[in-house]
Amino acid sequence: DERAQPQLSAGEVVSGLAVEELVGVGGFATVYRARRPGGAAYALKFIPLDADVDRVLREFAILLKLRHRNLVQVVAMGLYPEEAPEFLWLQMGFVEGERLDRYARTRNLSARDVARRVLEVARGLAVAHAEGVVHRDVKEANVVVRARDGEAVLVDFGAGTYEEAVTVTRGVLP
Repeated sequence: DERAQPQLSAGEVVSGLAVEELVGVGGFATVYRARRPGGAAYALKFIPLDADVDRVLREFAILLKLRHRNLVQVVAMGLYPEEAPEFLWLQMGFVEGERLDRYARTRNLSARDVARRVLEVARGLAVAHAEGVVHRDVKEANVVVRARDGEAVLVDFGAGTYEEAVTVTRGVLP
C-alpha cells in the first residue's frame, strides 16, 4: 500500500512555479524544487489530502510564526491540482546546499566547524522556542548547510508543535 505522490514533470507549473526536479520522498510528503521564471527557487512539499492534513496545517501555522536565517521560511499553501485537489502543498524557501549528514561525511570538519553548525541550529531553535514552537525531529537529515554561506538551516517542521496547537498525534505513542 504505497502512499500517493504527485507525478510532476520538469516544466509543469504549480501556482506560477515551474517544477525543476524531485528533491525527496519521505514517509509523509513529496518535495520538489520549483522556481518562478527568472526568480528564486522554492521547495514545494506535497501531502495527500487523505493523509493527516491537520499536521500540514499545523506545520504551516508553525512556520508562519518563525522568521530567522537558520530556519526554513514558508511562503504559501494551496491545493493541487486546482480542478480536483488530491494534495495540499506548502511553498517554502529552497535551501540550496547539502543535508548535514552528507556534508559532514564529505568534509574533514574541525571542532570549530562543528561548533558553528551546532550554534546556528541552536540560534534557530531559540527563536522557535521563544515563539512556543518545538521542532520534535532535530536530526542531521533535517538540517541543510546552505551553499552560499555555509550556515546551517533547520527544515521540516512536520512533527513540530506549539503551545496552543491542537493535538494531532494518533495511536498509543505520545
